[in-house]
Amino acid sequence: MFFVHAKVSISSEKTIYSVSETIVINCTTSTPSALNVQWYFNQEYLDSNQVISITADISQISITNVTFDDAGNYSCGLLGDVPSDWWTIELQVGVAPTQIANFACYSFNVEDIFCSWDEGRKTNIPTSYTFYYKSIY
Repeated sequence: MFFVHAKVSISSEKTIYSVSETIVINCTTSTPSALNVQWYFNQEYLDSNQVISITADISQISITNVTFDDAGNYSCGLLGDVPSDWWTIELQVGVAPTQIANFACYSFNVEDIFCSWDEGRKTNIPTSYTFYYKSIY
């Protein structure tokens, strides 16, 4: 007797979405068994009515008009598989950063510069700010 373990993979067009966009996530199986795919969001079961499309090898969920609350870990796997056989994708939801405000720099000597600024609104995504300094000396 042979047992075939169906391989599963999870994918999304991107991993960072803007608020109000639509997220589409696909769970693809290597054997025609997408009817047996289960979905979890942050380790909580997603009801089957949230699955919008099922073909022979793809189970798909779609979340429209996303908010910060939709950011997190989405997992899929086959019914009966242990969680270690499941695949997970982390999706972030945020907004573009606004222009910084109250930018100020101070130097007490020629080498050390201290700068500060207000970041603006909460973006909910990792944001980095880069400052370049060119010495006239």
